Amino acid sequence: MESMAIGVREPTAEKAEAAEIRQLLDAALRPLCKHGARLDIQEVQRGPLVFLGCRLETDAVGSAASEFRCALARALAAWIVERGERHLVRRMIDSRYSYFNPDEREVILGMAIAELGDCEAVAETRQTQTARRRFPILQRLQEYMERHNTLVLEGFVTFRLKDYVHELAVAVDRAVEDFLLEREYREFVDLLRHVVESQLQRPELVHCVFDATGTFRLEDGAGQAVGTEFLEEVGPEAAAREVGVEDLLVSALITVAPRSVLLHVPDGAAVALSQDALGTLQEIFPGAVCVCRGCGRCACHARG
Repeated sequence: MESMAIGVREPTAEKAEAAEIRQLLDAALRPLCKHGARLDIQEVQRGPLVFLGCRLETDAVGSAASEFRCALARALAAWIVERGERHLVRRMIDSRYSYFNPDEREVILGMAIAELGDCEAVAETRQTQTARRRFPILQRLQEYMERHNTLVLEGFVTFRLKDYVHELAVAVDRAVEDFLLEREYREFVDLLRHVVESQLQRPELVHCVFDATGTFRLEDGAGQAVGTEFLEEVGPEAAAREVGVEDLLVSALITVAPRSVLLHVPDGAAVALSQDALGTLQEIFPGAVCVCRGCGRCACHARG
C-alpha cells in the first residue's frame, strides 16, 4: 500500500481549492488502478487545513511506490503553476500593496500574470514559461516525497520553493511599476485633454503635413501656416534639448488646440509617426484625428 497526505489551507474565500486539488489528484492517480489496485482519497479537517489522504492499495511491488509519488508530484506541480500561482500572486498583492483599491489590485494581478507569460495573446510564450517554472517544482516535489508521507502545500511552496516565490514577487513589483507609469500617463493625457478643451477659440481643422526633410507644417484649410509663433519660439530650444519631432508635434497641436486634426504622411516623408505618438494624439483629441496618405496636399509636400 502506498499513501501520501496533502494538506491544503482552506480559507473561506477559497473553499473550492481542496475540491479542485482532489479532482486533480484523482485524475492523476486513477490510471494506476490496474491489476486489482484500488485508489482511495479521503478528506480530514485539521484546524485551518484539509488533508487529502491519498492511498493506493496494490499487490504490486517495486515501481508502484515510484509511480504513485511521481504521479502525485506531476499533478501538484501542474496545479501550483497553472492554478495556485494566481492565488499566490493575488495574496502577494493584497499583502504588500493593500493601499490600492480592489479594482486597482485586480488590474495589477492581470498585469503580473501577463508578466509571467500567462496570456492568451502569447500562448506559445505562456506554455514555455509555464513549463520552465514547473520543471524545478516537480523536481523539488519528487525529492520531498521520497522522504516524507505528509506535505502541506502552502508550507512547501513558501519554504521549499523560495526561488519560485521570488520570481513571482519580482513579477508583482514590475506589474506595480507598470501600473503606476500607466496611471501617471493617463493622468497626464487627461490634463492635456482638459487644456485643449478649455481653450475658447479653437480652429475647426488643422492639417499637419510631414515633408521629405523630416519636419512638419501646420496649416489651416486654406493652406496658411498656423502655430508658427509657437514653433519659432520653441524650435531652437527643442533642438538644443534634442526634443523629438513627435513630442514637438504634440506640443504644437495642444497649443493650437484644433477641434480636428488631419495628419498627412506622404510616401517619402523622412519621419513617420509611431503608433505610440499617434495613440497619444488620439487620446488627447478623441475621435478627431485622421491620417491621410495620398491627397494633393501630401503630393505637394512630398516633392519638397
